[in-house]
Amino acid sequence: MGRMNPFGKDNSPVSPETTPKGRIKIRLCGLVVGLVCLGAIVVAATLSPRGDGYGTHTRLGLSGCGFLARTGYPCPGCGVTTAVAAMSRGQVVQALRAHLFGVLLVLAAAGFALLGFVDAITARGVLRKCRPRLWWTWVALLSLLLGWGLKVGVGLLTGQYPLWK
Repeated sequence: MGRMNPFGKDNSPVSPETTPKGRIKIRLCGLVVGLVCLGAIVVAATLSPRGDGYGTHTRLGLSGCGFLARTGYPCPGCGVTTAVAAMSRGQVVQALRAHLFGVLLVLAAAGFALLGFVDAITARGVLRKCRPRLWWTWVALLSLLLGWGLKVGVGLLTGQYPLWK
């Protein structure tokens, strides 16, 4: 029993999780999020990652990296698609060599797929509690830059970069 007003009526706020219509919305939203995230991982798993750590996106019909072609050094996004493809296939070491950010993307997609399916089954509204926060942006940006720095640093040490000498 909720809070009562002086006239004996219940003043408790009605949460969407308690109404049948609200539970259906939560279940459908969870199902959509779960399927989209799982679908992205499945599509990534169909790509075979390139061994050199970049350029897998060209298998999707996209053009190669102009920054890499002009400078001989990878751009901050070079290797993300390769890392996502490798991580989706369970090739963690190859994914980490390609780009740290791609590894985190796959882990985030898997986590949100799981949360989405939990909501689809239980209607608990778990996804609603995972609203984007400003610190998510900072973590994403820092991991992108850290992955890029590691890629360039290791490439310089091993002689992989610059591409021409």
